[in-house]
Amino acid sequence: PDSQLAATTMDRFLSEMAKEKPIRFAPQQLSGFTQNFSKVLGSSGFGIVYKGEFPNGVHIAVKVLKNIS
Repeated sequence: PDSQLAATTMDRFLSEMAKEKPIRFAPQQLSGFTQNFSKVLGSSGFGIVYKGEFPNGVHIAVKVLKNIS
């Protein structure tokens, strides 16, 4: 079923990302970095990408993944 494929895909994605040592942020932090998700850069079948900025001035893109069931 599609849900098993989605779970396998997400597991693979998270495993690959773990190798990159990503930094996790709390939802409240991401909301602050993106001014409450106010500027949309784009979207895809997987979610919406928002423009943001770290407190040190570095510009970022934050993708909010859709919950596909």
